[in-house]
Amino acid sequence: MWANSGLGVVTLPDFWQTLHGDQLTVARDQIETIQGNNIVLKSGNDFVTDFVVMCTGWGDHFGMFSSDDKTTIGLPLYGSAAPSKNHCSSINWDVYDTFAEEVVNKKLPFLTKPPDVLYKSRLDSSNQNHWRLYRRAIPIELADKGDRSIVILGQIHTVQTPLVAAVQSFWAILYLLGELSIPDKETMATEASLWNAWTRKRYLGQGIKQPYSLYDFLPYVDTLFGDLKLNSRRKSNPISEMLSPYKPEDFAGFIEEYISSERS
Repeated sequence: MWANSGLGVVTLPDFWQTLHGDQLTVARDQIETIQGNNIVLKSGNDFVTDFVVMCTGWGDHFGMFSSDDKTTIGLPLYGSAAPSKNHCSSINWDVYDTFAEEVVNKKLPFLTKPPDVLYKSRLDSSNQNHWRLYRRAIPIELADKGDRSIVILGQIHTVQTPLVAAVQSFWAILYLLGELSIPDKETMATEASLWNAWTRKRYLGQGIKQPYSLYDFLPYVDTLFGDLKLNSRRKSNPISEMLSPYKPEDFAGFIEEYISSERS
């Protein structure tokens, strides 16, 4: 029902033994400065190191865009960044976010009472990185103006990245080429706000940071297939449809199916 942490797969047989062994020490701290090969932590402790591996995760990897451009595209702002005073969005996101909150609470009431977690204050909606992208890809303000020059791909975290990337990429190409119909601005803004509200409530600390859909990738694929007017029910019979897990190979040939349907 809820997932508050990321997912990883341990492929090294001695991983846990090494983690709990005498050769490794875990310091729950933050780096204050790096001076040569000396690391100074915020606690005041320091130590000498030969290497530093920066595992930054989901950070501001769209730093090439200004705050105004990020706001227009629908990318989150980090830290104290803010659009300029002269920048004006054509979408009142507060209205859509309030509506989405009410809809998700009504349709999924069990998500309104999350379990007790450490640092619960971080789960407040004001801390969320809002990705204002229709179908997790399309900048809504630009699309509303008829500008199909850019899509943002890969900004959805699932356990089935190859499949999601393949479907999303093809879907996005058709959008860029003008071959994919999209709804009006209000519908797109509502969809984006509903996603943000749902992922925050479903995935808690992870949904606050990024467009998280770890275990819910099939509904996303179903949605994109629906836009393409393709059948996402790929199993050979109803029993397999209910009981057999989906794999990437189940969707093999979907591009050819789309091309064939467009020619007929």
